[in-house]
Amino acid sequence: MGALIALLAVAGFASATNPDPVKMVLRLSDVPRGFHTASSGYKSTAAVAKGSTVSLSQYKAWGYVIGYEADFGQGGSTSDLFSGTAEIASSAAIYRTDAGAEASLTSSAKDCAIAPSHELTVKTRIGNETHLCEVASKSGDKTAEIYGVLWRHGRVRAFVGLAGIKGRVSATEAISLAIRQDQRIR
Repeated sequence: MGALIALLAVAGFASATNPDPVKMVLRLSDVPRGFHTASSGYKSTAAVAKGSTVSLSQYKAWGYVIGYEADFGQGGSTSDLFSGTAEIASSAAIYRTDAGAEASLTSSAKDCAIAPSHELTVKTRIGNETHLCEVASKSGDKTAEIYGVLWRHGRVRAFVGLAGIKGRVSATEAISLAIRQDQRIR
């Protein structure tokens, strides 16, 4: 039932002036070989606020219309997890205005400054403004590393995230995938 409601919402939303965010995220053909689509779907205002530190009313105030997220994973064997990037996430969200997308991005970028995360310098500008976040998390004798690229292109707020074992995943790879995704947004 929820998928049907999301489909109807998108059908009413997509038009010449309101693009469909599914066309703005990475596809399986964009990610390295060996990945599969782990999950994907539209994100209504309520769905995006669920589990977020941002309230539903705040998303509504920013003018969130609809979003789409695609997640990709490796084959699942232990060797896949240690060979490089293990997971990739890609999302795009449409806002009614540029200012709404900018406010959402600013809110998310503040999270980059909260430990254990930190913001890295971005040498390549993507869209109107770009943020690159890194967080490392130790589990047993392994350290996982996550790079997240957040950016805004007009009234679209986008994200690409990579996770893997520290030293086997890179900010450069995250930026490269974000540039590829941004080409879909233009």
